[in-house]
Parts: sequence; C-alpha cells; structure tokens
Amino acid sequence: MFAALKTRGFNLESTHFRNAERLSKLIALLALAFCWAMLTGLWQHQQHPITLKAHERRAKSLFRHGCDFLRRTFCDLALRVTEFDQAIQLLSLY
Repeated sequence: MFAALKTRGFNLESTHFRNAERLSKLIALLALAFCWAMLTGLWQHQQHPITLKAHERRAKSLFRHGCDFLRRTFCDLALRVTEFDQAIQLLSLY
C-alpha cells in the first residue's frame, strides 16, 4: 500500500501539504481510492487474468491492474459508460 500511495500510484508526496486537517482528508480519500483500485484490479483479474512472469510472479499488482483500468475508463468515459457502472457497483458490494 505504501508504494501505491507514493510514486508508483497516487504521488502523495507531491502534494507538499502542511495543514494536518487537509492532509487527513486527503489520506481518507486516498484510502477509498486505493480500496476501489484493489477491488477493480481483483475483478479485472477474474475477467482477464494478469500474466505471470518467468519467476511465477504477476506482471502487475492487483492495485496497478485496477488503477490502470480506472484511468482508461475515466479518460474515455463517453465510450466506457458500462465499464464505469460496473466499477461503481464494485463499491456497493462492501
């Protein structure tokens, strides 16, 4: 989770926030976004399994798989409304 919040994910360190209240709210939002990306990655892995590298580890983490899917969906939302609805429904399962 640490790497997902840092440079390989949400770039938390780039905010340079000093106000504790604002930082607290940002971390709460990032926690929700992290959970959504993980759930989406797990769902996508069930639909389209992540390939394994030669050393039997996944080529991408579940977080990266989900985050990439959400990014593609948001960037092309007009054409991916159904996929966006499915990703939103993942949040209502829990």
